Amino acid sequence: VVTTGYGATYALDKPPAGLATGSTVAVPVTITNTSSFTWPAAGTNPVRLSAHWYTATGPVTAWEGPRAILPRDVAVGGSVTLDVPLRVPATKGSYTVRVDLVHEGITWFSDRGVPSASFTVGVNAGYGATYQPQLASLSAALAAPPPAPLNVTVTNTSTRTWAAAGANQVRLSYHLRDSAGRM
Repeated sequence: VVTTGYGATYALDKPPAGLATGSTVAVPVTITNTSSFTWPAAGTNPVRLSAHWYTATGPVTAWEGPRAILPRDVAVGGSVTLDVPLRVPATKGSYTVRVDLVHEGITWFSDRGVPSASFTVGVNAGYGATYQPQLASLSAALAAPPPAPLNVTVTNTSTRTWAAAGANQVRLSYHLRDSAGRM
């Protein structure tokens, strides 16, 4: 068997399911050195961890990205957990993220036949919600003179936590439209 000398395994504990456009996040990845050489953490050609972004239909949208730096040299058979930095695209959609090691100035591990770890992630504007009015409350609100209370269950489906206080708190409001859709 002829090999390139490069080898690695990747373990993603909990890849994110959704990310906000334009954000930067860190995803923990445990990598194990199955190469025939020690991965250098420093020097002219260190080994780093990065990721490639692909659209749902396959074309690459970002090959080069931020790198996670090894905290020390990793001997053959050794493992280390790093937070791979992901710079999320500015365009909403579904993407495949492929985590890959790079031997800086020499090659990407995937170019040497080492399978990368991958996961699918949805990218959205960062905000999302579902609204479910309580039907009994809706009937009472329509029958009562304004202002009438309307009970609504709101579920946060975004990639961010809603702040209840402070400068950027999230509030619930409404718009009234007539049957023609006018405000």
